[in-house]
Amino acid sequence: MRFLTFIAGSVLLRISVALSGATCEEAWDKQKLTESDFLYHPSIHSSYNKFYQKINRKNCLKEWSVFIYMNADNDLTDHALLDIKEMSKVGSSKAVDIVVQLDTCAKGVSRLHIAKSEDPSESAEVEKLKELDSGSPTTFSDFLSWAALKYPSKHYAVILWSHGLGIEGISFDESSHPKVSIANSCHCEPACGCGNLCQTLAEGSPSYISIPQLRSVLSSFSAKFLRGKPIDVYGSDACLMQMLEVAYEFKKHVKYIVGSANMEGKSGWPYEDILSALKEHPYDTPEYSDSAKSWVTQIPNLYQKKYHEKDERAVMTVIYAHELKRFFPYSFSDFGAALLGYIHEDQKHEALRLQKIKYLMDKAFNYSGLSTDLFHFTALISSELQGKPRSDLTKAEEELLSALGHLQYAIGRVAPFMAVSPFYYTKDTFGFTRGLAAWLPIDPEEYRKKQSFYFDSKLYRMDMYLSKLFKKNGFVSFIKEINSKPLGSPFIRLKK
Repeated sequence: MRFLTFIAGSVLLRISVALSGATCEEAWDKQKLTESDFLYHPSIHSSYNKFYQKINRKNCLKEWSVFIYMNADNDLTDHALLDIKEMSKVGSSKAVDIVVQLDTCAKGVSRLHIAKSEDPSESAEVEKLKELDSGSPTTFSDFLSWAALKYPSKHYAVILWSHGLGIEGISFDESSHPKVSIANSCHCEPACGCGNLCQTLAEGSPSYISIPQLRSVLSSFSAKFLRGKPIDVYGSDACLMQMLEVAYEFKKHVKYIVGSANMEGKSGWPYEDILSALKEHPYDTPEYSDSAKSWVTQIPNLYQKKYHEKDERAVMTVIYAHELKRFFPYSFSDFGAALLGYIHEDQKHEALRLQKIKYLMDKAFNYSGLSTDLFHFTALISSELQGKPRSDLTKAEEELLSALGHLQYAIGRVAPFMAVSPFYYTKDTFGFTRGLAAWLPIDPEEYRKKQSFYFDSKLYRMDMYLSKLFKKNGFVSFIKEINSKPLGSPFIRLKK
């Protein structure tokens, strides 16, 4: 019992020191340490442990710590190593620490403190761990706790690097369930198979982090190390993760959420450019009063600039989490209610209107069949209704136009910064978007299989609460209605 009390007290003391405001720069200036003293490099320092003890890093604050959890224990190993090389070109600095947990197809897991070098092997391997399940939320949480205690800072960015499937999960670790790993035409590491993730999932269940588990990890980090204040930046360097249903899960625990609603190339983010942008302006100053905001809002353009010629799918958005909880739930629920009001306004037109809404849901841009661009869907409805003279609009049509206008305003507040490739930014293909995805199923079979993921989410539970509170149907009721008819019914969707 005394030992446990001592451990708990030690952790609390270190957190207290981290929050007290004692900066590393002040401490190192007093010690008269030079750059060669406080920036690790193996050509200068014979031992990382001695270096770490000399700078007393655990008892002072840098401006930023960027924690990158890289689960490449799948078909992404080669790409992870290339991204480590990009990070090394920038390296940690006097104000910023870059810390990585790397799990590849090789045995074991490495914890790295990234040093500035053209040779990524010169970064410090602070710890070498046994083989871990990187699809476990415990493994992710353990890394964040270890990193925060060892490299405390004023600001934190947490990036989860791996495969993603939106609200269905992230950080798929194939080697934890080797029998589900498959090989196809892509390059495969000898130690583990690779292949299309959806095909892999069809054959079995690799280990992964569910979205409620991800929320729990971020919530725990916020409570333990930030006294409940939100993490400055959370990023998913993974496919299909910028869904409203995902972001709403941890709206209280993160300030800014950055990622792509679409597929990402296996190369991932351009880390040299992204980390260089943070390194240039790491401080909160009168000009950059919110260094997190000034940094994270650059990321979509840096991503688009790097990849738009190579990857026409490039789409990236920054979500303001505080705006998400303020503006979105009511407008989202009201939009669902207005859609139902429009469908059922006149029994004579009910079947045709239901057909029309299904057609527009099908026509709206979808992200690899998993989700739909919500803003684009509202724009298509608006275009349909605004084609009529205002005096000819029915009451339900006017209410639907009003509701979708409020929703579009909310989306603009939630995601004011985004970038897309020129391929998507043509008027006929993708003229109206904020790069925010939502689940808009029109196939009853898809609806049946996936409804548990969505109806258990905080966004849908909030919608159901608002429906009960105001005694009206909401977005959940709309989704249920749209998928209540079998595909063989008269309500089968129209062809594009």
